[in-house]
Amino acid sequence: METKVCPVEHDDYEQLANCLYNYRNTKRSQQHWLSRFHHWWENNPLFKPSMPRGFLLRSASEQVVGFFGIIPTLTQIGGDEVPGFAVTTWYVERAYQKNAAGRKLLAGLCEVVGDQPLWMMGANHNTTVILKRLKKTPVPFCVGPQTSVLSSFGYAWLTKLEERNRPGRVLSAAQRLLPAIDRRTAQEPSVRVGSLTVKELDRADNSFDQLWQENRSNYANIKVRNSEILNWYCFGLELVKKRLFACYEAEKLLCFAIVDVKKLRGRSYLQCVDVWGYAQKSEAYDALFSYLLALARKSAMTGLISFQYPGTTSWFKRQKFSRQEDFVLSGFCQLNERHKDDLLNKKSYFGQSEGDVGM
Repeated sequence: METKVCPVEHDDYEQLANCLYNYRNTKRSQQHWLSRFHHWWENNPLFKPSMPRGFLLRSASEQVVGFFGIIPTLTQIGGDEVPGFAVTTWYVERAYQKNAAGRKLLAGLCEVVGDQPLWMMGANHNTTVILKRLKKTPVPFCVGPQTSVLSSFGYAWLTKLEERNRPGRVLSAAQRLLPAIDRRTAQEPSVRVGSLTVKELDRADNSFDQLWQENRSNYANIKVRNSEILNWYCFGLELVKKRLFACYEAEKLLCFAIVDVKKLRGRSYLQCVDVWGYAQKSEAYDALFSYLLALARKSAMTGLISFQYPGTTSWFKRQKFSRQEDFVLSGFCQLNERHKDDLLNKKSYFGQSEGDVGM
């Protein structure tokens, strides 16, 4: 079928939202997509009206039948803050998936960003094959394995029952009673550990800018984490609920974590999607993650799940009820030769929240 590739304009939003109604077999309203578009572009502190938003695939009758978007990003590469883009929502309607329509969209994006970095995270198997053939550069993630930590012995026992397929009555009673008992016996999460204090915040303030400036030199390559970008990422999109927790010593911010809720094997976990702070302050990470695990239990969640970020490894090693998950991070990027050399040969800090994750 005949198609053409066109840049996304503001006036295309409604038609594009209708095209994406059944994206990945999950029905989402027009308003859902309109909220995302405004978050990615108009409400993004890095976006300018002259910037590209991505490309549409139009049929001969001018209907939108495909889309590949890009979101403005800011990443430190080789010690310098470099504007770039993260790809999002690669979609082509089934009837138009022949004739390399998806690759036409990708080619359009790669061309329009020019010399700027293009980040392609969360690639599935088919996308990975394509990106490897196109010789895109793999992203060097810094994290250890994704690990789930159960919030109590009760949930550990319940999980074992489920894995061993115990008789229905026993399992049914345990699934009904244990969460209620666990919630009633759970203690309030400890906000103070010695001289350390853990807080939930509704906004990142200037202390986050200070944390970024004082620690950015520890890694040559890292996503920028200043207060403006963090506030946009954490609180700018109501559709994706995220919470911000931080650990302080007196009034000094030592580290923070961004969390959301994840469903895994039919159960709810508190999921940590990003962690950052002073690398040498392991006691601050211990206090922060202990607080999050206690919060998961108090909230009747099965536990806490996170990749093992630098600074958190010792805490995970001490947890009795933990297991490594199968999920592995995947990502590629398009860089000029200088930035590619920096990425491959200098220290990097890339984790789960890269690209369009959470957006």
